[in-house]
Formats: sequence, structure tokens, C-alpha cells
Amino acid sequence: MMNEYPPNDVPAFAFWLMPDEDPQYEDWPHSTLLRAWQRGRCAMCQPTDWFNRDLVEDHDHETGLIRGLLCRGCNTSEPHNFSPAFVAWRAGFTPMVMLGIEEVYCSPVTGYAKPNQRGITEAEIDAMAAVKRKIARDVML
Repeated sequence: MMNEYPPNDVPAFAFWLMPDEDPQYEDWPHSTLLRAWQRGRCAMCQPTDWFNRDLVEDHDHETGLIRGLLCRGCNTSEPHNFSPAFVAWRAGFTPMVMLGIEEVYCSPVTGYAKPNQRGITEAEIDAMAAVKRKIARDVML
């Protein structure tokens, strides 16, 4: 369930300072830029107890690319939630796009995401990713 902040028409991360705008960025004690930027916060709902949340890597099942870190509640509801925030998320307005990072999801159980299981070609995956990046840039403007 989404909290009152942020409003449910925009993902929470849209309100965060970018790493190069945050004066405390150098002190972020995390291993990756994504984890450093999110600092334990769900990119969608940023609950008030955000330091106590287990976050999961949400990924696009069509492209296999990681979109960002979500709490389990948001990750579970993501495919079924049609609020504007989740629609924008699926269209490509995500932390990974904001940070300019493309990384294929890797499950500790099944390994790397295999988007080609439905017969999608590499060229189609690249085209979908490009369209989602363009939509995300348009949403950010």
C-alpha cells in the first residue's frame, strides 16, 4: 500500500536529489550507485521506516533490465497497479534510467534474466529499451 507521501501519481524517487546534487554523496556507504542513491528507500513509496525495509531489484520482464529497488509490497503490486506512478515506472521512468545505468537482472536462484524466452530478438529488446529510455526522458522534462 502506498503512503500519502509521495503522491501516487509520481514515484518517490522523482523527489530525490541526484547524486551529483547531493552534498553527502561521497559519504554514501554502499557498493553500487543505485544502492547508494536509494539508501534503503523504496523508489516507489519511500515509507517512513525506509531504513528497515528489505528491498528487491525490480526488473522489466521484456528486456531483463533492472529498473530499481522496490519494497516487497510495491514489487508484488507493480504488475497489477495502474496508478500513474506505476504506469510511468513500467514506461521507463525508473532510477536506473535516471542514473543512466543498464544492467541485466540476475536472480541468485535462476541466474540472469532471459527475456528471449518468449521469442523476442536482441534487436527487439534493444528497441524496447530505447523506446522506454525516450519515454522516461520525455516524462522527466
